[in-house]
Amino acid sequence: MNTNNTSALRKHVTSFYADHLPEQIRYRDRAGQEVVIVPTHTATLDELAFAIQLASEEQSIASRRRCALDELYINARKAGALGADRLSDIAWKE
Repeated sequence: MNTNNTSALRKHVTSFYADHLPEQIRYRDRAGQEVVIVPTHTATLDELAFAIQLASEEQSIASRRRCALDELYINARKAGALGADRLSDIAWKE
């Protein structure tokens, strides 16, 4: 990987996001199965668009996981659980 090439690309990204520009991008192949990895500085615009799609999918999955954990936490508190209580020991309200 050529860090200098990625550094050059970072100049074209808002400074807030520039540090998060990856050295490599990942996207799914045409069949939607295998993840293809290419250096960011050699990627085509299409590959960049596909990488954005994969990142969006991953973000959605992480968001749903976080929401599920949030909901479980809130419902456990509503059931009277305290911080040291194990989830398996909570007297859940039906």
